[in-house]
Amino acid sequence: MSNESALAENISRAVLAAIQHFSTATATTSGPPQATSAPTTYNNTPGPATPTTSNGTSYRSVPFPSVLQRPATHSRFVRKNKACKHYTRDVVCLPFSSASTIRISRGDSRANLARDGLIGKISFTSDWSEAQLKEEMTAIFRRTFALASHSHSSTPNGCTPPRLNMLHLQNGVYRTIGRMMSTIIVQGGEPPAFLSPSVVDYIVSGDILQAHVTPDDIGDPDLRENLNKVQHATLQDDLEKAVSCCDSWQYEVESLPLVVTMANRDVFVKNAVLYHTVVQRQSCLDQLIDGLSHYGFLSLLRENPSLRVLLDIPGEDKGQEPDFVAGILKPSYSILGSNRRAKEELMVVKFREFLQCVENKELRDTYGDRTLTNDEEAFLKTLSPGHILAFATGSSKVPAIGFHPTPQLIFIHDENKHLPIVHTCANKLHLFVNTTTVADDDEFNYCFLLALINGSYSA
Repeated sequence: MSNESALAENISRAVLAAIQHFSTATATTSGPPQATSAPTTYNNTPGPATPTTSNGTSYRSVPFPSVLQRPATHSRFVRKNKACKHYTRDVVCLPFSSASTIRISRGDSRANLARDGLIGKISFTSDWSEAQLKEEMTAIFRRTFALASHSHSSTPNGCTPPRLNMLHLQNGVYRTIGRMMSTIIVQGGEPPAFLSPSVVDYIVSGDILQAHVTPDDIGDPDLRENLNKVQHATLQDDLEKAVSCCDSWQYEVESLPLVVTMANRDVFVKNAVLYHTVVQRQSCLDQLIDGLSHYGFLSLLRENPSLRVLLDIPGEDKGQEPDFVAGILKPSYSILGSNRRAKEELMVVKFREFLQCVENKELRDTYGDRTLTNDEEAFLKTLSPGHILAFATGSSKVPAIGFHPTPQLIFIHDENKHLPIVHTCANKLHLFVNTTTVADDDEFNYCFLLALINGSYSA
């Protein structure tokens, strides 16, 4: 489950529990209950940032992302059904504290939370379903926590444009981030490939007009949807309706066509997208670019534009495909015709069948009546081919500059050892070839499972 859905689900469950509590407490009274003052303290368990409702219910949160900030967080709608009870409650998200108890913020502390979008107000009725509460709580804190709208992410390509934060700009935070990125790249670390293509276009060219943008580059889901409607309208009436949805910001952008027609709609969309993705954030992007000049990386990037792969967010991830993983790990066979060669080729077949079973979630079936522990059963449900690549190389994805040295599948003929071992510095996965692993598929698969569980992996 993603962080976004986990947050929304936990919040909705907390509010449902509150509804049941309020309904029980007011069963003998008429009308909605009056809001009571929040308790001064309540228990706080260690964990990430801990949002809490005003009546003391706590639930898990996610780290603050870099997204556009909504100035106020209020409930969008309230059902007006006289047959059910109506409630309005504040929701306060408190940063994590290591203390055993935490106090509800008052005065300036509460004002600071409100400024950061960490206080919202929810209005609901006692007959709401869990799904309705989940949608409502997601809507209230969507921008603060970068929660997805229904099945949508921040953008269809997974990119979130950087948010302009004046305090960060004044303190040179974006420049520091750029220097950190340069240092990571120069020292051969995992490339910071998380920027949208339009932003990388601007970094590489230094010219806003060279940035190739589409509505899908916009992080705001409503704005993105409206501009997509403008771009794909086939009738003038549909175009006018789509443009009317842009009235709240259209006249703030100079030089946009005041009257949008089929002839100039592409210019309208392109300039609007360019404004919202690059121009509006140009000051923080310029500071980031200044930071990227650290160690001479920026000049090297502009001399060799192909190096943009170090910054571009990756496209389709092939690291999870079994055939791709099998192709990355090159078998190091004994000489052709030797007695060992046939056994090694059989081990490669077993290894590829293991990858395919992992991909198809059929690995459990290969163990037959073998009894697995609870941890092994749980691990099987999350296992993917990316785990095997990470087990062998330390990375579940191919780095932008490729693997060095080339990953290898090494065969060790030893009757006394069975569990595969790895040397991630050398990108080598060692398989033991013996009577047990060659003859018994069940034993080979189980040994590989044990090695994965006990080894380091990330996917």
